Amino acid sequence: MALTMFFAMSCDRNELGKQEVQKPVIPSAQPSVTITGDGIVSTRAGGRTEFTGGYATGAGIYASVDEATVAAVPYSGYKLVSFIGGPVGGNSSQFSGSDNYKFNIQSQDWKFNVSFKEEFTIIVNTDGGGTATGGGKYADGESCTVVATANSGETFEGWYEANTKVSSDASYSFTVSSSRTLTAKFKAGKTFHFVALGEGYFESKFDRGNSISTTVTRDQLGWSHADEVEPIPAQGWYLSGDEWEVDGKKILSEQGGVFSLTPTIYDTYPDNTTFYYTFSNSTSQVYTVTIKARFWWNDKYSITYTNIKDANGNTYPGGTVSWSPIATTTPTISKSFKEGDICTVYCWAHGMHEILDWADEDTNEFLEHVRDTYGGSYSFTVTRNRTIVARYGEYRP
Repeated sequence: MALTMFFAMSCDRNELGKQEVQKPVIPSAQPSVTITGDGIVSTRAGGRTEFTGGYATGAGIYASVDEATVAAVPYSGYKLVSFIGGPVGGNSSQFSGSDNYKFNIQSQDWKFNVSFKEEFTIIVNTDGGGTATGGGKYADGESCTVVATANSGETFEGWYEANTKVSSDASYSFTVSSSRTLTAKFKAGKTFHFVALGEGYFESKFDRGNSISTTVTRDQLGWSHADEVEPIPAQGWYLSGDEWEVDGKKILSEQGGVFSLTPTIYDTYPDNTTFYYTFSNSTSQVYTVTIKARFWWNDKYSITYTNIKDANGNTYPGGTVSWSPIATTTPTISKSFKEGDICTVYCWAHGMHEILDWADEDTNEFLEHVRDTYGGSYSFTVTRNRTIVARYGEYRP
């Protein structure tokens, strides 16, 4: 019996020893979904996390085979600017570009980041001379571009906030930090500026001085003398030739320095373009060129006579001359040129008259046949004082 009891006790000790060396079973950690962001306020039950400007749902502990849904919702006055995430240790931007995502947990931890920004309103208006785009809702720090487009015959003048001009560019970009109301203002036509370099000034029908400006519409160009700018050198200074400068490039007036705003100039150059003319104090030889209108009368070409009347009863010559391709009411004009300059002269027939030809009054030399009831031009290189005559006659079909 003692032997039996010993055996029994030995068995109990062996079983007890086995239990002592066995490790307890500990359940493995469950996958989680974490949502972080700027300005976190609190985390509520049900996986809702509050932030400054909005909240996100879907954070919490999940089973390995669960399907999770996360979402971000901005509060009124705020905008969701970013909501991205992915598996921890994997592609951290697997999900982006939306405000909610649905995915399988797949025994992984997931992490998302959300960003809300205060939202501002950009309002764009116009004064009626064109259209404007780019207004809307923008987040704080976001870039906004507003674009103004002028109607036909109008030119963009600037973007204004209240009465303050904030940009002269039709496409205006800025970083949003508050709500703004912007107005695109337009004007009829374009403004061009003329600046004299050296000693001299400009003569025109719209202004006189060494720095002048004019605003014109395209329809006004080419119909009057008002779009013409003539450089006048000071004493001891001279015209430097036919060249003007704009945007660092040389352009030719092709009329002895006189600049005409033509439809081509209007279409080529933007609003507020500045044209420069440089006067010269060079000691090069200077000559005077005179152009005259002369009529065949009493078997000879005599001085022009006044016999044409306009609608207002004013009289003017039947033929005129000018330094530009725009008709004038002047029968005789003179101008100084440097030796070697290219001089171009123009003539115009009025009433029942026609231009016959060009001649040199000093030598009585025939220069060029014209025979036109409208007008003509003649170009030459200046080498001496010279008087050029545009000879007219009565129109005979």
